[in-house]
Amino acid sequence: MSWIEQGAEYQKHWSFEPVPDVVSIPDAQGEWPRNDVDRFVANSLNDKGLTPNVEASRATWLRRVTFDLTGLPPTLDELDAFEKDANARGVRKKVVERLQRSPAYGERMANMWLDVARYADTFGYQSDVEMDVWPWRDWVIRAFNTNMPYDEFLTEQIAGDMLPNARQDSRLATTFNRLHRQTNEGGSVPEEFRIAAGIADRTTTAGTAFLGLTLECCRCHDHKFDPITQRDFYQLSAYFSDIDELGVYAHFTRGRPTPAMLLYEGDQLEKHEALKSEVRLAVAEFQAAVAAASENWRKNPDELIKALPEPREAILHVPLEGDVDGVVGKATKCNGDAEIKCSDNSDFGRNSPSRSVCG
Repeated sequence: MSWIEQGAEYQKHWSFEPVPDVVSIPDAQGEWPRNDVDRFVANSLNDKGLTPNVEASRATWLRRVTFDLTGLPPTLDELDAFEKDANARGVRKKVVERLQRSPAYGERMANMWLDVARYADTFGYQSDVEMDVWPWRDWVIRAFNTNMPYDEFLTEQIAGDMLPNARQDSRLATTFNRLHRQTNEGGSVPEEFRIAAGIADRTTTAGTAFLGLTLECCRCHDHKFDPITQRDFYQLSAYFSDIDELGVYAHFTRGRPTPAMLLYEGDQLEKHEALKSEVRLAVAEFQAAVAAASENWRKNPDELIKALPEPREAILHVPLEGDVDGVVGKATKCNGDAEIKCSDNSDFGRNSPSRSVCG
């Protein structure tokens, strides 16, 4: 409080201040201002007794604007063409429009949004396994390159899956809500990570990205200078707590943490739907056959077969006769620690198409 007592002006957070309906444009004099934004800058410079620097050379300007809009330097051909164009002001507008049509423009703009959205290619904990969310990154790049309206850009990322007749791209956009870190460390409590690394992270990120606020403090306590209370934090977090997720991901497989979505290209969706229809038909036929067999068994119990068919011969059979007396012959005693060696068995993986029997 001492800084206020010493005369400092206390100001509310800028994002809570009302925006005026009309902002008067300063009457900045001189040839330097070329537009209304320049007039605000010129007015501020005049108040401080400063003057603008000398205008940058054409080559310097082109390098700056190209780096700013694409993150890349201009080519020699672009520099030569810009130097030769006599229409100085008109050519600058054309340069900006050309750069905004470049695929690199979307990549450059997306780079900053990816930081806000805490994008990463890995989960961020323990083994740090690949996250496979690059399709969302490409969605962001497309959004900038197609000049998607800002309200749509935000809406689709917050709740694109809840839009009427949501498109695949709209549902993909909601990956924004799943970019938090996840773990596969042994002993991790799924609910703990669902809340701490999931719900809380989504809430604080939404505050930063959409509200211009830092919500980390009010997650734990009220703050005397912060208008957001701890109660506000958890009321807001309720919007982000209904995702059916576990909080951890598989340690031994490449399975994606649910909920996950399939991304179709070309006619893959139509083919998938056709195959699912075939599966539904086959399931219906199977259930009908089971129902018919059950009815036949109920009506004609004496006509049922009395013996089961012989099983197919196994590819390999390894007996487990040990050195202790068993119910039949010798048996192997298992103590929970010692392994049972099947020395003559082939090297089969758990997914190998075999009928090996060890027993």
